[in-house]
Amino acid sequence: MKGRKLLLASLGAALLLGALAGCGAPAQEDSGADGAKALRIEKRSCQTGETAFLLEDSAQAEEFYETYFNPEDPFASMDLSVSAEGLTPEWEYIVYQEKTIHAGEKKSEGYEEILRYTLYEDSAVMTMEVAPGVAETEGLSWLGDMLTWSYEADGERAEYLKNCTLEEIT
Repeated sequence: MKGRKLLLASLGAALLLGALAGCGAPAQEDSGADGAKALRIEKRSCQTGETAFLLEDSAQAEEFYETYFNPEDPFASMDLSVSAEGLTPEWEYIVYQEKTIHAGEKKSEGYEEILRYTLYEDSAVMTMEVAPGVAETEGLSWLGDMLTWSYEADGERAEYLKNCTLEEIT
């Protein structure tokens, strides 16, 4: 049963990430030269709710995301049985994507949250959560509770994410 849930979660996440990347999305004028939607990443304190930084340069945000949140084979090292229960949230990274323009809509500017990563005090556990509403927008509402999972990250990577500043990234 556990193997089936892992397989379904892996498949569901792959489908969702493909949809978020624009596979099958309606044709629209994108801001990136390669057709990709612009990204922004916000680092926020879970204790105070204050923003530590907002990475607004889309190219830098995409590079940061690919380096620290999107390993080449994300399911090879993920143990989806890891739990964040009892851990104290310390930092959140919120990934925003340029809004999708659907058929019949006029161009609207702005960003919408698509993913949220939570890091915890004294732990390398990370939780990835697909933003509420994203699966429904992309027609994948059947994914249900598979849109949030925790995993053990590389300790060095987790520490860097907890302590990095905008100046280090840009």
